[in-house]
Amino acid sequence: MLVAPLIIMGAIIMLAPGVLSLAGLLVQDRAILTYETGTSRTDAKVRDRLWMEAVDWNRSHMDQPVSDPFTTNTATNDMAYNRLLDVEGNGIMGVLRIPKIGLRLPIRHGTSEESLSDGVGHLATTPLPIGGKGHRSVLAAHRGLPDRELFTRLDELKENDLFNITVLDRTHWYRVTDVKVVDPSDVNAIQPIPGRDLITLLTCTPYGVNTMRLLVTGERTAPPSTPVTSSVMPGRESWFRYGTGPLLILTGGSAVLIIRRHRLSRPMGRHVK
Repeated sequence: MLVAPLIIMGAIIMLAPGVLSLAGLLVQDRAILTYETGTSRTDAKVRDRLWMEAVDWNRSHMDQPVSDPFTTNTATNDMAYNRLLDVEGNGIMGVLRIPKIGLRLPIRHGTSEESLSDGVGHLATTPLPIGGKGHRSVLAAHRGLPDRELFTRLDELKENDLFNITVLDRTHWYRVTDVKVVDPSDVNAIQPIPGRDLITLLTCTPYGVNTMRLLVTGERTAPPSTPVTSSVMPGRESWFRYGTGPLLILTGGSAVLIIRRHRLSRPMGRHVK
C-alpha cells in the first residue's frame, strides 16, 4: 500500500531542484525576450534618444564612489536612473551573454536583492554598460544559489575568453584581460582606467564561503569573425534548460509504470460463496 506514495514522494524530492531551476530559467528567458521584443518594436529614433540619454548620464556621473555590492545596501530609488535604457518598464537595461559557459542573463538596474534574484545587477555608481573609453562598468551576480545558475561558473573564464553585452539594438564584445580575487574592501580593483573600455563581472568566492570577490574583467574588442561556442561541458543551466523536461517525462512515466505493475502483481481477492 505504501509503495505508490513512496515512489511519488521520491520523484518529487528528486525533481524539485530541477523544477525550481527550470522555473528560474523561464523567468530569465521571458525577461530577455520581453526586452528584445520591446527593443525591436521601438522606433529607431527613440532608441537613439535612449542611447544618448545613457551617454549623457555616464558623462555627468563620472568619478562616483564605488563599494562592494554584497556588503553595502546598493538599492537605488533614483527614478531617473531606473528609467534609463528600460524600453519595457521592467527594470532591464540589457543582456549579458557568456558563450563559453552557455550563459545569458538580463542586466537589471542596481544591485539590490530584487535585482540579483534572477539576473545580473549593474552597480549604479559605475558607468552604464554602453561602452566608452575611460569607463569601467561593474556587473554583479550571485553564485551557488540552489535554484539559479547566475555566476556559479564564472571562475571557468580565462584570459582571452569572450563575452558580450547587448543594450537596445547594439552589441559590444569584450575579451577577458584579467581574472583576480580580491578582498571586498579593495574598491581600487574596480576603478576605471584612462583610455580603456572595460566591463568587470563580479561575484563572491570561494564557492560556498563567499569571503572574497572574484573579478573577471574584459576589454572592448572587435566582434569575432566566427560564432563563439562553448568549449566546456554544459553547465547546470544548460542541463536544466534542455534536460528537465525530458527528465520529468521519464521519471513520471517510470513512476506510473511501477505503480501499475505493483497493482497488477497484487493477488485478486476471492469471491465469497
